[in-house]
Amino acid sequence: MEGVRITFSYSENTKLNEFLRKKIRDLGTEKKNLVGVFGKTGSGKSSLINAVVKEKGLLTIGEVQACTTVMTKVEANTQNNTYEAEIEFISKEEWEDEVKFSKDLLKEQNTDDEEYEEYNEKMTALYGDEWKDRSPENLMEPKYFKEIGEFLENRKKMVQVKLAKTLAKKILKYTRSDPDKGKGWFWPLVKCVTVKVPNCEILKHVTLVDLPGNGDCNKSRDQMWKKIVASCSTVCVVSEITRPASDRDAWEILERTCDLMGNGGECQKIYFICTKCDEGDNKDLTRNLKAKDAVKKKFNKLDKVKKQFKDDSFEVFTVSSKDFFTLRKHDRDQTEIPRLQQHLQNLNNQHEQTLNYVHGAFGILSLIKGAKLGNMDSHQTAQVFENLTGIIQRDLQKVQESMLKVFQEFNTCLSEGVKESKIKCEEALNKALNPKQKSGFYLPLRMAMENSGIHKKKRQIDLNATLSSPLTESIDEKFRETFPNDTKSGPLYEVIRAFSLDINKLIQQHQNFELHLTFISSEVTKVTTKVCQDILHRKKIIYSSLTETVKETMQECYKEAADHRGPGSLNNMKDTVEKHLKKVKNTMFDKAKDKMLALLKKLMDDVQKQLWETLQESIDTSFNPDQQLFPDFENEFELVKKHYDDLRGPKEEDVAKFQM
Repeated sequence: MEGVRITFSYSENTKLNEFLRKKIRDLGTEKKNLVGVFGKTGSGKSSLINAVVKEKGLLTIGEVQACTTVMTKVEANTQNNTYEAEIEFISKEEWEDEVKFSKDLLKEQNTDDEEYEEYNEKMTALYGDEWKDRSPENLMEPKYFKEIGEFLENRKKMVQVKLAKTLAKKILKYTRSDPDKGKGWFWPLVKCVTVKVPNCEILKHVTLVDLPGNGDCNKSRDQMWKKIVASCSTVCVVSEITRPASDRDAWEILERTCDLMGNGGECQKIYFICTKCDEGDNKDLTRNLKAKDAVKKKFNKLDKVKKQFKDDSFEVFTVSSKDFFTLRKHDRDQTEIPRLQQHLQNLNNQHEQTLNYVHGAFGILSLIKGAKLGNMDSHQTAQVFENLTGIIQRDLQKVQESMLKVFQEFNTCLSEGVKESKIKCEEALNKALNPKQKSGFYLPLRMAMENSGIHKKKRQIDLNATLSSPLTESIDEKFRETFPNDTKSGPLYEVIRAFSLDINKLIQQHQNFELHLTFISSEVTKVTTKVCQDILHRKKIIYSSLTETVKETMQECYKEAADHRGPGSLNNMKDTVEKHLKKVKNTMFDKAKDKMLALLKKLMDDVQKQLWETLQESIDTSFNPDQQLFPDFENEFELVKKHYDDLRGPKEEDVAKFQM
C-alpha cells in the first residue's frame, strides 16, 4: 500500500517483538481476482481480452487456429516495463504416456473416431505424420525437443520482449495450431501460458484466464483447469452476436461447469458476452437489445444453473472489440468494453481492502504506543482481560449454535438424498452406459474407465457425477444459502462478521486502555475476514466430497473394466461397472454422506478454534507486554490514524491515494 507502509526492525528478540513482526507481515496480503473466459474457437475471446487490457496485438487473432487445450493467463507485470510470458509444460512422463496411448489407438484402427482425431492432432502438431511409423521410444528422443530444453529439464520457459506484438509471435507455437505448416508446434506439451502486461491498471487486482471449455484428458492439465475454474470470482461466457441464445457450445459450458463454479467454487458473477457486434450493421442497437433479452430468457430456463446462481448474478454484454480500438475515446462507450472494464475494475472492493490495511496498521501502532506508555493499573487490566474473555466465549457460543443448526439441516437433506440415490442409481447408470447415440461409444467409455469414470470430450461421460447427482441435488439450494460466494450473507458468515466483542463499549468504560482495545478491534476484523475466506475455500472441498467418495468407491471396477479387450469388451465393461454398483450401493451413499458431514464438522471446529486462539493470543500479548524500550513511532501513528479516520468517514474522494 503506497503512502502507508510500516516496518518493524527493532532488533531485541522478545515475545512482543516477534508477535508484532508477524502481525506486520500479515498486513501485506493482497487478493487477486481470477476471471475465467470461456468460449469456442473463433468466438472472439482473444479480441475481447485484447480490448479489455487495451493491447491490440497481445493475443494472436485469426492467423492460425487457437488451441482448445492450452490455458492462457493474462496478468500485470509489476516488476518492469517489458512484456513477458511464462510457459509451463506438462511433465516428460505425462507426455510419454500420451504418446503410448496414441500409438495404442492407432493399433486398434479407430481412425474414424473423433477421440482418435484429438490424439492424432496432438501428435501431428509436434511430430508431423512420421509419428505413426515410429515407436514411443523413438518419439521421446531429445531431437524432437531441442528448441524447448526447458521441457526436458522440467522447468518453465521464460520470454521477455519490449512489444506486445513481438511477444504474440514468440509464443505462437505454444498456444496455436496450424496444420498447414507441418510439425514443430509445441502446444500439446503446454500446461499453461502466463502473459504479463506492464502498466495495465485493470490487471492490478485481476487475472484474466482464457480457459478450455471442459478440462483435458491430461491429468495435470485437468487438475489445473478444475482449480482455476473453482477459483474464479467471475466467469465470462463468450458467444458471437448472431445467435447467442442458441449457441450450444456456450450454454453447455455453463451447464457443465456450474457446479464447479457455484457451490464447488467462488464465482459471484457470470457475464454472458456477445461478441463481434461490430460486424454487419453495428448501428443496429435493436439487434443487440433483442440478443440480450433472448440470452436472459435462456438463462432463466436453466434449472441446474439457477440452483447455483441467483438472477442478479447474471449479466449480458454486447461488445465490439474491433471498434474499441478504432473509435475515438469518447465514442467507445457504445462498444460496451468500457462498461465491462469498469465491472472488472470493481471486482475488488479496493476501499474495503485499503480500510482493512490501514485499520490493521493503526491497531499495531496503537499496541506499540500503549505498550510503550505502560501505564496500566493491574486491577483494571485484570478486569478488562476478564471482560474480553467473557465476551469471546459469549460470541463463540452464538457461532456454535448457528453451526449446529446448519449441521442438522445438512444431515436432514443428505438423509433424503441417500434414499433417492439408492433407488435411482442403477437406472441412472444404465442410461449413462447406453446412450441414444451408440456408434463410436466404445472408445470414449474405455477412456473413461482409464480415467476414474470420467471422459471430457465430445462424448461427455462422468459416471461419478451421474451416481452422486441425487445427493448433490438434495443439498444444492441449502448449500448456496449457507455458503454464498460473496461471504457477506448466509448464517455462518453473518454470525462470524457480527463477532465484534463490544470494543467501543469497552473503550468507553476503560479509556486508559483505548490503545490496547483499538489493537484488539483490528485483530477481530482481521481474523473474522480470514475465517470467512477460509470457509469459502474449504466449502469447495466439502461440496465436491460427495462425488469424490463415489469415485473412490467405484475406482476398483473402473480399473477392472479398463482391462477388457477384444470382441464383446464394450458389454464386458458395462457389466463390470453395473455389478460393482449393485454390490456397493447400500453403503456407498451413506459413506458419502458421512464424509461430507465429517468435513463440515471439522470446518466448524476449526473456525471456533481459530477465533478463540487468535484473539486469546492477541489479548494475552497486548495486556501482558514485555518490559522494554521501543523506537519512536509517534509520527507513523499520527499518519496512519489520520488515514484511518479519513477512510472511515463519509468522504471517499481521497480513497485512491491510499490504495494498496
